[in-house]
Amino acid sequence: MFLTENYYDKKIANKFLEYEQDIKNEFESLDEKLFRSKPDFLFSIGKFNRTVITPYGVVCFKRRKYRYLEHNTWKYLFLLDNEIGLKAYQRITTELKLKILSNINDGKRQKDILDMYSNANISRMSISNIINEFKSNSYYRIAKNNIFEKDKIDLESKFLYIQLDETFLNLKRNNKASKYKIRLATFHTGYDKKANFNRPKLENKRAFYIKVASKTPISTEKYLDLVLKEINIFYKNINFKKIIVCGDGASWIRKFAEFYKFPYILDKFHLIRYFKGCLFSNRKYVTWEMFKDLLSSYFNGNCAEIISHLKKWLIVTIDSNGNDKIKEAIKYVENNKDGIHSQELNWNIGCSIESDISHMVKSALGYGAKVYCNNNFKTIMDLRIAKVNEIDILKYYEADLLAETAEQQAKFKRLRYIHWSKMKSDYQSRKGKNRVFLLDSIPVLLIR
Repeated sequence: MFLTENYYDKKIANKFLEYEQDIKNEFESLDEKLFRSKPDFLFSIGKFNRTVITPYGVVCFKRRKYRYLEHNTWKYLFLLDNEIGLKAYQRITTELKLKILSNINDGKRQKDILDMYSNANISRMSISNIINEFKSNSYYRIAKNNIFEKDKIDLESKFLYIQLDETFLNLKRNNKASKYKIRLATFHTGYDKKANFNRPKLENKRAFYIKVASKTPISTEKYLDLVLKEINIFYKNINFKKIIVCGDGASWIRKFAEFYKFPYILDKFHLIRYFKGCLFSNRKYVTWEMFKDLLSSYFNGNCAEIISHLKKWLIVTIDSNGNDKIKEAIKYVENNKDGIHSQELNWNIGCSIESDISHMVKSALGYGAKVYCNNNFKTIMDLRIAKVNEIDILKYYEADLLAETAEQQAKFKRLRYIHWSKMKSDYQSRKGKNRVFLLDSIPVLLIR
């Protein structure tokens, strides 16, 4: 019975209708109260409809419009809009804007947000506009400047792991799709010993990214300076001897590690993928036992044995079309010997940068062939990186919105004071003569 009659949907819909009616009555009652206590220089010229979109539904109400004379020009305002902090032409409330940005900050996508606030009846374009008007870069800069020395993570007796990787995305700029390079760096101090053993968690994790056009070269030295500058924002007592670089073996990552002779960890995911590619391309010749021997040499950090095993595979697969993959694997191992040697060392805890790329960058696009606006994508990335860095940039945005509302209300108070002062001055200067002033919105001629 409940299922066929949509019992639960009807209950929720009725609750929303009650909510909308309550807000409507409250706004209109407040408008009536403001009308009764309005200053004399305001003239009411009728009631007009206003629609606002809240997190729980759409509210429609009526409020009075007023006009006043300033410098021989009629100007207009709505006392209720000024009182509740609504700007001209604003439809989406400040609360809903902050909730949407907060959900983006938590990793939600636009489709998720539309489902969460289905009663608000907003579109994807509305969400995009909210993201676009949020100046994340300036707020993120303010938040980082407010990190004091006492709030930084102490590295006196800890290793600092720097994980590096990059990915490429198509982003739209000036209505034209262009390819961009996203270079991501994440930092942590190892696994959190207090976390659940079955769900390991990285301790003191922070992140940093840059975005450039795909063909723009990035100087390793300049990039290293940027990364070290970012590390100094979040950490203190940094020991260069305890910094470890992790990556997938790209040449720029190796150069990054070599610049200060940082120890290097090669991402296991990429190397095992090379080994599996060799195995699956040569199943007729390479046995599972040969593959296990290769893995055993890898986990012991013995590069010479790994290369020896792969060369044996080359001999048995001399007539196979898949031996090109074995040659690629040999070259990859030779280029990343330092990253493989570290497998047997106690500070080697692996590399998780691929999952960071997936969760922080790719998930913003929904893992599909979508093209985001360049500015919107940057805002989403700033919000997500701020979340990882445990920085609340939305509180600065909220403070600005509240300050804007307060300024709007203060402007009306100043206007009220100016008109009161002017009327008082006119009354005193014209004392003893016929004078006109406004009383309860009605022009009254007083004759001596």
